[in-house]
Amino acid sequence: MAIPNYQFLLRNPSSLAVTFEVRPQDVQTAEWTRDQFGFGSWSMTLPRNDTYRPEALAKHSLLEVMRDGRLEFVGALELRQVDELARFWTVGGPQLTAWMLGMRVVGETTPDNRSGAAETVLKGYVTAYLGSSAAAPRQLATYLTTATFVVEADQGRGTTVSVAANRKYLSQLSQEVCIAGNVVQEIAVRADRAGYDYKVTVPTNATVSAGARPFSVSWDNVAQFQFVEDYRQHKNFLYIAGNGSGAARAVSEVSDAGSITADWRREVVIDAAYATTADARTTVGTYEQALRRMALVGVKASPLYGGGPAVYHQDWDVGWDVTLAQGELREASVDVRIAAATVRLAANEIETVGFTLGLRRQDSELRRLADAVIRLQQSGNT
Repeated sequence: MAIPNYQFLLRNPSSLAVTFEVRPQDVQTAEWTRDQFGFGSWSMTLPRNDTYRPEALAKHSLLEVMRDGRLEFVGALELRQVDELARFWTVGGPQLTAWMLGMRVVGETTPDNRSGAAETVLKGYVTAYLGSSAAAPRQLATYLTTATFVVEADQGRGTTVSVAANRKYLSQLSQEVCIAGNVVQEIAVRADRAGYDYKVTVPTNATVSAGARPFSVSWDNVAQFQFVEDYRQHKNFLYIAGNGSGAARAVSEVSDAGSITADWRREVVIDAAYATTADARTTVGTYEQALRRMALVGVKASPLYGGGPAVYHQDWDVGWDVTLAQGELREASVDVRIAAATVRLAANEIETVGFTLGLRRQDSELRRLADAVIRLQQSGNT
């Protein structure tokens, strides 16, 4: 098994010019997670010496990780921590997409509700709040020098969504649209390092139906494999309570017929007072259903290296649908989305690469808490 070659560059986010290079041999530990919605993170431990000074590890710099000549990860340096005794720096921050989308609030004064194909809705919001249609102080281009920001042309991919956006972070809103519309998003650094592109893609089919082998111990293509199936909080018939009050609340029903047949009917009420139309309530229900389906199966796996059917970036990657086979818990195999990939490095150790499936962030309970906070903000009770 060949050991990958790494290069770690820090770049100025306004120009994407290289400002500093971290020598791989100086890295004590490093870990980064690529997420299908762009909400991964990174951290790195470095020695405190004349090379690694605060000026070199400047805040808001972009960490660019190259793996065997391929751009592996880009994140923003938003955390700097000093260990006085051990004489180490710990630096880290969010993935590039999370950093940039998290800068903007959607519907800050007036609700900005939109409907259409998921890709169309996403690119409409990004253009309106970060791109060319935004007011100058909100345009990303205002804070760039030689670099540019481009929202790729819309192809109308994904299922139809209807979104109620009232004082939501663009990062949170975009994740909800991705889940409801079954698409994947990313803000990527362009190959020529001339700027940034906002991209929306559809998941790659790497399941058995497409000719791929399943991930399982029996196929001998995983070094570690943890499989959990959990129906304790599962619901498959949703009453979406929208606008109104008391008995006059507008309510829509969203259900999963297949799950009802297999798992019995399990009901729940979802409080979504901001959903003022039937289409918006349906989108909330679709989003909630997707969250609950993803929560049913949890997997952490470390695929084997070598020439087998588990090569990172070649046979599996973030945002791909793969097949899992675990005969003791499920007689039939299951197709699941790779939600994230994590790479870990440590001095004098070989790298480890693994993936998680299902949803990594904002389960339904966190979503309800976030919506409760938004409602409090809107009512002036903060």
